Amino acid sequence: MEEYFVIGTIIGPHALKGEVKILSTTDFKAERYAKGNTLYIEKNNEKIQVQIKSYRAHKDFDLVCFENYNDINAVEPFSKCKVYVPHSQLEDLEEDEFYYHELIGCVAYSNETKLGIVKDIVNYGASDILIIEDETNKEIMIPFVDDFIEEVDLDAQKIMIHLVEGILGDQDKE
Repeated sequence: MEEYFVIGTIIGPHALKGEVKILSTTDFKAERYAKGNTLYIEKNNEKIQVQIKSYRAHKDFDLVCFENYNDINAVEPFSKCKVYVPHSQLEDLEEDEFYYHELIGCVAYSNETKLGIVKDIVNYGASDILIIEDETNKEIMIPFVDDFIEEVDLDAQKIMIHLVEGILGDQDKE
């Protein structure tokens, strides 16, 4: 059974002709939304296969039309649904580049101190941010940039982080 990976969330319809507004989490928008490409939309725990009819970027969103979904009524049920690609469509990455799903679940350390487990990754524009949950269920947010990330070892599921003063708030005061 093939694995699937989230590349975005359908926010809702855009206009009347079946276009949907997607908040994407992929760095490969041109490839993912290329005409004729196949994606999967999860609705009621079922993956619905769709084929890309057209794509255009608009502000911070991606506007996509699917083949055989030609009006707002056809795409309205997809509102708030996740969009997936199968593992077979994942691109090979350069060295020191990672997919989100590879980082989620890794244990984050600073020196020999365990900070917690990477639970999510978000991007608010400047860079990706690791959301690390510590043993008390508190979230720690660490930018995924060279200033903070010393090493990522996917085989060991370990991320070494360089903490700078103040990044943990009151926790890192001695």
